[in-house]
Amino acid sequence: MIYYPLTTLILAGVTDVCIVVNEEHKDGFFRLLGDGSKFGISISFRVQREPNGLVGALMAAEDEMKDGPVVVILGDNLFYGPGVGTSLQQAFSDHSGSRLFCTEVPDPRGFGVVELSSEGGVLSLEEKPSNPKSRLVATGLYFFDETVWRRARKITPSKRGELEITDLNNDYLRDSQLVATVLPRSTVWLDTGTIAGLSEASEFVRVLQSRQNFSIGSPEAAALSKVIYNPSHLAQS
Repeated sequence: MIYYPLTTLILAGVTDVCIVVNEEHKDGFFRLLGDGSKFGISISFRVQREPNGLVGALMAAEDEMKDGPVVVILGDNLFYGPGVGTSLQQAFSDHSGSRLFCTEVPDPRGFGVVELSSEGGVLSLEEKPSNPKSRLVATGLYFFDETVWRRARKITPSKRGELEITDLNNDYLRDSQLVATVLPRSTVWLDTGTIAGLSEASEFVRVLQSRQNFSIGSPEAAALSKVIYNPSHLAQS
């Protein structure tokens, strides 16, 4: 699965990547990806000592990423659609504050629910509400400016014992610094964090690749499209 979010980051123009994992999986990821040079990027690894939420994972990477804004993407998210890379690059170049990407789902109760005004401004963001105010949910992709580290240190554990990404975004919202981008209907977002989601994503990728004869979630292809791929690695990949 790591190839899918990694490909999305490359398409967005990200060249410095920090992968946060638990201790037992760190060596396996390094054997798979190395230092990222074969994809034309730099990859480092940090360990999240306990499963304390996405903000906890972000803070584990602070020493590596603290000098600038950051893009955060969940390792079990798949984005696919025409112009995904271009739209992400544009959002990143215009970026200040926090930006989340949202899409409409049939049942939003298991997600962070985004309520927008008629002008597109964020009115509220709620984590797994029993009575959702909309069907728009935050996907696992976020852009944060350099104030993220100061804000993240203020977050306290939720009732689930986690440092919630929703609480971090709500800190931006209180300062009118949270922006939501609604993904086009042509963009597919799949959350593979459940068995059902993983099965759905597997079938989606299988059908597209068999019908259209190209690879989805290929960091090599993404790097080539960004003209940052080192051809000397072609024989090794």
